[in-house]
Amino acid sequence: MGGFLAQPATFYPSLFPADGLFGRYPYLLPNLVSVVIIVLAIAQGMLFLEETNPRGAFFTSSAKEVAEGGDSAVIEDDESRIDERTPLTRAQQRPQHPRISAVSERPVILEEGLPVAVEQSFDLRRTSFGTVHSIQFTPETQAHPQPTIAEEEYTGPVFNFTIIMLTVALVLVSYHQMAFATLLPTHLLDRPAAPRGHLDLVGGLGCTVHDVGIYLAVNGVLGLFIQGLIFPVFIDRVGVWHSFIWMVILYPTSYVVMPFLAALPTALQPPGIYLAMVLQSFFGIIVIPTALILLKNATPSSAILGRVNGLAMSGCCFARTVSPPLVGIIYAAGGSAAAWFSCAGVAVLGILQLIWVPREHVHDVIVDNAILKISHSEDRNRAGEQDNGE
Repeated sequence: MGGFLAQPATFYPSLFPADGLFGRYPYLLPNLVSVVIIVLAIAQGMLFLEETNPRGAFFTSSAKEVAEGGDSAVIEDDESRIDERTPLTRAQQRPQHPRISAVSERPVILEEGLPVAVEQSFDLRRTSFGTVHSIQFTPETQAHPQPTIAEEEYTGPVFNFTIIMLTVALVLVSYHQMAFATLLPTHLLDRPAAPRGHLDLVGGLGCTVHDVGIYLAVNGVLGLFIQGLIFPVFIDRVGVWHSFIWMVILYPTSYVVMPFLAALPTALQPPGIYLAMVLQSFFGIIVIPTALILLKNATPSSAILGRVNGLAMSGCCFARTVSPPLVGIIYAAGGSAAAWFSCAGVAVLGILQLIWVPREHVHDVIVDNAILKISHSEDRNRAGEQDNGE
């Protein structure tokens, strides 16, 4: 949308005169539309979204029963939990009773957005992190069951060697992912430094803002397809550990192909751009959740998932902060190829760093997805038919 709304006086002169407000400020219109959408989202949330915490009636009655010494069973509902979503006024009413579970299973909801480079948010305390799918550890191999009061008293070391190494891997991935998000529109819009169809290691591809808008829109659709359909099937077939390893190893290819797109004929450049975006989306959507699964398994106690998550998020945020200016400096100093090869270099460092990532916290997981359930059901049906035939 931003690509189609940018420079309106150039692309829509009949509606936006060149000497008008939007002619003087060619990028004002997409920003105004973004502001309107944000305001509408805020108003929609304030007016129509209900409180995620349960109503106070059940909480108050349960708390009163426990406080009066009743023989109430252990409360395992969300009424007994206190977290960042609990209203401050209700936190003062929580009964301090040793039999009340501190943490219970959260409902399976889509709590995370797509793990794109421009906005990566995850929380290891959730049932879905880095993906819109629910991640569940199998009971027989679950590294850390649901925490209890006793687990809150964990006093051992928080950041073991595996956690540190996986956090470093996430930091490296976050760096070159954000670099790709920064370089892609810049490289597409930059003027070519060589004739079309010739290798250009300095300039860009000379696309318009409309072209970039189309590319980014298609990339969003591709990301939804990979996230919703490919991710659960791939993880189920390949496994968490091998998915993580192979995505890190193959990641540099999405950057190496970019400088050579200018040498392609004009008709083949769009497919080459889409190929690079598909590789980037596929690698990123697979590697982030698998790394987080391994990170959660490496955490010695569920009670310290917040601190582990804080370390990982802080490192990833720092990498995404320094990445755009650094690749921008490299692009300005050495051209497009230098910038892309610098991203590939960081990705290669990630490959080398795999040597120090222990494989001691690999456990089976279940990705909650209807496609997997259907495929597993069909496999069981076929197996039953074969047994009956025999």
